[in-house]
Amino acid sequence: MFNPNRSRRKRYIFPMILLITLATILLAGYGTTLAARSALLPPLYLPLIFRNAGNPVVGTSTSTPTATGTVTATPTQTSTPTQTLAPTPTVIVGPGNVLIVDFAFQPAAITIHVGEKVEWENTGAFNHTTTSDTLVWDSGQLAPNEKFSFTFTSVGDYHYHCSNHPDMKGIIHVVLNP
Repeated sequence: MFNPNRSRRKRYIFPMILLITLATILLAGYGTTLAARSALLPPLYLPLIFRNAGNPVVGTSTSTPTATGTVTATPTQTSTPTQTLAPTPTVIVGPGNVLIVDFAFQPAAITIHVGEKVEWENTGAFNHTTTSDTLVWDSGQLAPNEKFSFTFTSVGDYHYHCSNHPDMKGIIHVVLNP
């Protein structure tokens, strides 16, 4: 049986789908601002299409960062000035003392005068050595709390290491007396 109300509903479905499609294209291509001002969308449909536009439900909006390929330097201001100190080797002119702490000689570089001695003390928990790279001296194994000293009689730079831990390195700079 023919229902006249049903036929009228069919006539409005196509324009409604067309308007929604146009609104979607406008939104995707030009954003909500242009689409909301467009004369193509009758004011009757705007509340349906743009419900909560600009006022998203709390907790559901997400931002998506977009990489543009443009590098922008943004200065950061801090209320407290910070200093960056560059590590510098400790220089001792005169008799030197070197501590063996864990797996490092501290200081790793010292300067002394000809005829002065350097004393190494193992303050770590493991055995270490102090051995000249050119075999001018070799302390042998130094147990924790043991010491070794050597007097330098010639000007020069003396590189040394720990035989047990080759990454442990140091240098003694021997200079003339003033």
